[in-house]
Amino acid sequence: METGHVKKKYELKEIELDKIVVPEERISALQDEQSEAALLESIKRFGLLQEIGVIEQPDGSYKLIYGQSRLNALKQAGYRRYTVKVWNVDEREAILLMLAENFARGGIDPAKAMDLIQELMEKHGLTAKEISMVTGISEATIAKLKKISHAHPTVKALVIQGDMDWTKAYEISKIPDEALQEHYAIQTVEQGYDTETVKEIVQAVNRYLQESETVEEQMLPQGTETAPPGTDLCDLCKQRHYQENMCYPGLCKQCWNKVKVLIAQLEATLIKKFKDTTLEDLSNIIIAKTQTNPQPTQQQNQQNKQTQQKLQA
Repeated sequence: METGHVKKKYELKEIELDKIVVPEERISALQDEQSEAALLESIKRFGLLQEIGVIEQPDGSYKLIYGQSRLNALKQAGYRRYTVKVWNVDEREAILLMLAENFARGGIDPAKAMDLIQELMEKHGLTAKEISMVTGISEATIAKLKKISHAHPTVKALVIQGDMDWTKAYEISKIPDEALQEHYAIQTVEQGYDTETVKEIVQAVNRYLQESETVEEQMLPQGTETAPPGTDLCDLCKQRHYQENMCYPGLCKQCWNKVKVLIAQLEATLIKKFKDTTLEDLSNIIIAKTQTNPQPTQQQNQQNKQTQQKLQA
């Protein structure tokens, strides 16, 4: 790694694996059981294809920078000694190496990653641009990491597990209510929403939350017995609102925003379900659902059966 702040300054050295100490204040690329099993099998057949990175300590031990999964796999494979990269770097450069290596290899804890990035900025005086040049983590991703690091734990967990990408998690973290963040994060994974759908839902939710605050401030006090002039009753929330806070007769702005959120969710679900359905098939579905004739014709029965088979395929 010869660009930025970290120059290529290491030696390959065979050491005892038991002398490698894994520090608590580090991040690691997470792997599932299948990946770990594949790594172990690869090591048994070919040896380690990419070295572990360590720093030699004054007491003769070695502090791990990156490669914890590989270290565990080597021990499982029965190795007691192995050749590793012993880096001659300071604390700042070690953090940069740790970020670069683990971010490139897969999911990491965004909160821990952001803690290390903040340490580089505040303690070592690096800018986001300088960190980006060395680690390969874009400045935009650093901004997203900062936002995601403050999101609901479920959002971060889904990123770490690889169930949700950074962009979707970043969009969901824009919702100020953490309980809603968790709800829509789980829904995004379960429904398989794409990024654009997540953006639309988040925008609808935030509009609802923002406008709800204004509406609640202007709602009439609870227990108002007589209807003051210039007010209307909302049929959904059963509260009286001043007319400027009514969208439609019988529907206040707050409830209308709730409806818009539901519409956004419904639209996303319908798009996912019917994305490969032709207009003719949709027409047949509508006809089947709205058919007033209690005895459908043989042709309609055949069309409905074909449509159902396509949807079930």
